[in-house]
Amino acid sequence: MIENLHWVLAIRHETLTPFFRFFPMVASENFYLVLIALGYWSWKREIFRDLAILLCASTLVNVFLKAIFQIPRPTIEHLVPVLDPYGFPSGDVQVLATVWLAAAWYFKNRILWVFTLLLILLVGFSRIYLGVHSVTDVVVGGFIGTTVFLGYRVIKNNPQLSNQPSSCSPLNLKFFILFFALLVLYFLTVYPEIGNPGGKLRIAVPGMLLGVVLGEKLMDYIGFQFKPETLYPSLLSRMLTGIFGLGSFLFLRRSLGFFWVLENGMIFLFLSYVFLGFYFIYAYPNMMTKILKAPRLHEVP
Repeated sequence: MIENLHWVLAIRHETLTPFFRFFPMVASENFYLVLIALGYWSWKREIFRDLAILLCASTLVNVFLKAIFQIPRPTIEHLVPVLDPYGFPSGDVQVLATVWLAAAWYFKNRILWVFTLLLILLVGFSRIYLGVHSVTDVVVGGFIGTTVFLGYRVIKNNPQLSNQPSSCSPLNLKFFILFFALLVLYFLTVYPEIGNPGGKLRIAVPGMLLGVVLGEKLMDYIGFQFKPETLYPSLLSRMLTGIFGLGSFLFLRRSLGFFWVLENGMIFLFLSYVFLGFYFIYAYPNMMTKILKAPRLHEVP
């Protein structure tokens, strides 16, 4: 049943609309990409690696739920464009809750906790105000996002799981490869269309996450653990590494996009994001370590 949101029309005002239109930017793909890429390459590799994995995992959960329930968005005027016709649960609120709650938990900062909770509330209300989600969409999205974060926290607090050299043991790697292979096969079969961004998301996110997992496993295999604060003591070198990496990542993504419009574009899309995930986690850090002649972790006193 679609909720009646006509009460939203009564509170819309020309001075409020630009304010609430700002918040989708905070939950956009490009914003997360800049935040996580710069943090991973310039600051704390372990934290922002996990945030990247959580971002992909929560997005996949949201895609699954939208595909299962197929509940349309509210019928009132949408003040911002939408990627797909389904609104339940809210992907912006769900992913935002997962990523920012994890960041607040990692850094253990009260101000960040308050900021995170306030941001979730503002983004949630903005989605209702803009007419693209119902109250139920937002509340359930926040609940599921929190649940994904809590599940991740349980894993990190389990010594048998968190004491691995990385997040991927050989058993976990086989599970990931099998799971995402089946996942992609499912979406290619049931949702063959990728003519819109929502359709591309179903293929790109599993590819990105698989690339991250493979890159992590290769790091374990060769004994290379990328830590910017150890490898690049200079703040300037870390900042330049992050900025150049972000630029190269965006250039590669834009260049690979040429192949997505060709025949069998879904396969190229999936393989492109596998490569991008691998480049993000392993290829670029390894390349910059060699270019800057920074010592490997086991060579640092």
